[in-house]
Amino acid sequence: MDLQSQYKKVEEAIAHLGVNIEEARCAEEGQWLLFRSDLEIYIDVWHEEANEWSYHPNAMNEITFQVVCPISKTEENDKKLFFYEDLLQMNFYTQKVSYFVNKAEGMLACSHKRMMNDITISDLVEAVDAVGYYSDLAWKMLNQPYELKKV
Repeated sequence: MDLQSQYKKVEEAIAHLGVNIEEARCAEEGQWLLFRSDLEIYIDVWHEEANEWSYHPNAMNEITFQVVCPISKTEENDKKLFFYEDLLQMNFYTQKVSYFVNKAEGMLACSHKRMMNDITISDLVEAVDAVGYYSDLAWKMLNQPYELKKV
């Protein structure tokens, strides 16, 4: 499995979503940027490096597909514990995605990540749709009680 063939598959999925591939391509190969209303959805494809988070021995020989959507900045306030509790509860109910907080950047985001072996165009489209849907939902559910700010 080579990167170029996987890039082509991702671009087929992007075209299926009705997005102009030329406009979605980023400067760095293997990266694309899509928009869902005011949300930015980043797509990345790369050869996975061996690390302690690899769940099987051949992970470093695989190509990884990832979709990430920054949702909001996180604030330091007295509601933070409740925010994390709500976020964990929401993670339980989601399908195909997970929410995470990037502590270094103080940012809440939603992501989908998997290896590309046996992935279909339908899987790719569904991943992008799921990340967009759940990112929008998280903003609607968490914005008011926690006074979030857009990224």
